Amino acid sequence: MFIVEFSTTIAEDGTIVMPADYAEHLPKGEPVHVVVYSEATETSEPDQFPDENLLSLEELVAEIKALPSNPANITPGNMQRLADCLANPVTEPDPAFDVATWNREWDRIEAEINASELAEAEATLKDFSA
Repeated sequence: MFIVEFSTTIAEDGTIVMPADYAEHLPKGEPVHVVVYSEATETSEPDQFPDENLLSLEELVAEIKALPSNPANITPGNMQRLADCLANPVTEPDPAFDVATWNREWDRIEAEINASELAEAEATLKDFSA
């Protein structure tokens, strides 16, 4: 499977221009799936698109799920790989993150939740005793 993403325009004759670097890597004569994302403009009218050939979202998902998996994209997991991933995280911690501020905010929110739950419980008890 070969997946590319690029920005382009629709030519005056209605063709979609694909960069040659991408086109040369696609197998000739093989079917390709094209997904087009477009920003709507004042002249865009979605009703102009013929919808008799469009797949529903469910049909599209089913079609994607039916595609065979590529064994080259599957890396079996094991404990050593897990240990390596945990020891060498992909992202760096946010240097602007302040643990003390986080804990203060968390405690404040937790206190608000507890107060709200207590008020609700007291109101329920009051309703039962009335």
